[in-house]
Amino acid sequence: MNRTLVAALGLALIAAPAVSSAAESDSGFFAAVHGGISSNEIKVPDEGLTTDRRDSAYAVRAGYRWGGALNYGVEAGYADLGSSSVSAADHAGTLGWKAHGVTVGGNLQYDFGGSNWFAGIRGGWFRADNELTASLGGASRRLGTHNNEGWYAGAGVGYKITENLRAGLAYDNYDNRLKIEEAGVKQNFNTEMYSAFFEYKF
Repeated sequence: MNRTLVAALGLALIAAPAVSSAAESDSGFFAAVHGGISSNEIKVPDEGLTTDRRDSAYAVRAGYRWGGALNYGVEAGYADLGSSSVSAADHAGTLGWKAHGVTVGGNLQYDFGGSNWFAGIRGGWFRADNELTASLGGASRRLGTHNNEGWYAGAGVGYKITENLRAGLAYDNYDNRLKIEEAGVKQNFNTEMYSAFFEYKF
């Protein structure tokens, strides 16, 4: 029994540096680029308004991730969510907006053992800059830029191409929390983003 215990302790001591070394090798700074499509939704109680929802979008993220069985990290980034508009049923008036902003948050990433596949989630704080315009009867008027704070959250799956380069598909939701007082619309809207991404670990 004692010999078995000693042998087990010996194996643990031998394995510990290897596990620690593997975790350290998976740790490091990273940068990611996302490109895809945004889907904007504005919650308007008036059924006479319709939403033009889709546009191209992109995001960049960078941070540091600590390696292990479950990788965890911190990140900051920028997202350009494209443009959208909401118009009256008779098209007499249109409210347009372009949304972009910065993100600060954290992430988790799990590497499936025995393969190069991985999955991850992320989330945190989103500060949006919304550029608003209104048109009525062919005349257009800029309503200014409105800053708002909300949250963002996302998930993704992908494949490790090399030890440093990963690629995959992602879904992110940006809660803008904008209230457009000028147009009489006082409901928040959010943007969904569907993207492909590349991530590089330094």
